[in-house]
Amino acid sequence: MSYMVRSWIEFHDSHLDAIAMSSDGASVHLRAYVHRWERRDGEWVGTGWIQPVTITVRTSPGPVATRETPVDVWVGSIRVDETVHNNLVPLPFEGTGAVRVVMELITGAVIEVAGDQVTLAATGDARFVENVPADLLPPDLNASQTS
Repeated sequence: MSYMVRSWIEFHDSHLDAIAMSSDGASVHLRAYVHRWERRDGEWVGTGWIQPVTITVRTSPGPVATRETPVDVWVGSIRVDETVHNNLVPLPFEGTGAVRVVMELITGAVIEVAGDQVTLAATGDARFVENVPADLLPPDLNASQTS
């Protein structure tokens, strides 16, 4: 029996571990809260996981670093041109264009990284946390119940 699995990171409930700057851009390292949705017998079943994830933004070096790491993330978004992913971002994710990654930390500090390309990728093993209720099904899965 085959089934489909789709994943998203949720900025809220994630933990910012570090931000590393290089001449190529910025790497944002999270212990992300990941929603996994599996299509089983015609229904989406959700689970929550903690997993290391890196967001890489190709950008000009700039003042991005925070002394506040490690710290919990309150909310965040990734924007590529006119498309905005608020709080939930597909995993993996890749975009090219006018990129802006914004995270508000629980301390009130805001981290912003801008550039022209972004990738979001899992970088380690996931640890199961909990089942996710069906009312948190992402809107694009809800709209495609037959996918």
